[in-house]
This record gives sequence, C-alpha cells and structure tokens, in this order.
Amino acid sequence: MKNLYDILEVSKEASKEVIDKTYKTLAKKYHPDLNEGVSKLKSEEMMKKINYAYSVLGDEQKRAEYDAELEEQDKLKEESVEVKYSNFVNENNVKYKWTLKEVKSLFVTILVITIIFTILWIIPQTKALMISIYNSNIIIKIFVNILIGIYRSIISFFKNIFKIHL
Repeated sequence: MKNLYDILEVSKEASKEVIDKTYKTLAKKYHPDLNEGVSKLKSEEMMKKINYAYSVLGDEQKRAEYDAELEEQDKLKEESVEVKYSNFVNENNVKYKWTLKEVKSLFVTILVITIIFTILWIIPQTKALMISIYNSNIIIKIFVNILIGIYRSIISFFKNIFKIHL
C-alpha cells in the first residue's frame, strides 16, 4: 500500500511549500472535470486519495502524528521479518539480514529441485544420461561431489545424534 508521501509524490523531508505546490499540480492533473470516460472514474479515485493525503500532510500536527505512526510501522515491519542469526556481508562490508520470507523461499526451492532430481534419477534413461554428463564434465563432477559430501556429512551428523545404525 502506498503511503501518503507516495500518493503526493513528495519525500518525507518535503517542506509545506513543496507539498502545497505538488498538491495543486496533481489536483489539476487528476481533476475529474478535466478527464473523460473511463479515466474520469480513475481520476475521481485518485483525487480522493490526493485530497486525503494533502489534508494530513498539509496540516503540521496531523503530519507529525502520521510520521510517528509511519515510523512505528516501519520499526515493527523490520523487527518481524529479520532473521537474527543469518548475517552475511556483501562486497561493501555491509551486513545483510535474511528475511523469513527469503529463508522459506530458499528452502522450498532446494526441496523442489531435490524432488525433481530424485524423480529423474529413478527413470533409467535419465539416470544413464545424468551419469554420462557427470563423467564427461569436470565442473559438474566437482559440484556433485561437493553436494554428495555435504549430504553424507548431514546423514552422519544425524546418525551420531540419534545413534542410528544403518
């Protein structure tokens, strides 16, 4: 959902004069009497949004209250989606925090790819093709060997934890 600053197409630091000027410009652009047909209905809706945004941002007290609400919403949003234990550093040495949505998406993607390759491995023709590709391409061979090593480490880890003997 757009916030009131986006509706008026101004920044949060915009002065009262800039807000007034932008409001007048947008009011001319979206005035229903200046638009015909289907765009007239859209113009009416846009004018309602513009008028409401201006009524809040044009009044200093209402604007201060709105800014406080917006800041509180941003804080709550940031706190709810951060996964605290997943910090990575990008090329500028800035820490990146994974969101819960990104972690779930990554997990689902890995799961789907694993299921697809397992199904393909069961089919004899594709299994033979996969083996021939593995044997003929050194990069794929290295990548697959790393994945197999990771898989074996995970299995070994769970065997040791749960004392499973297979």
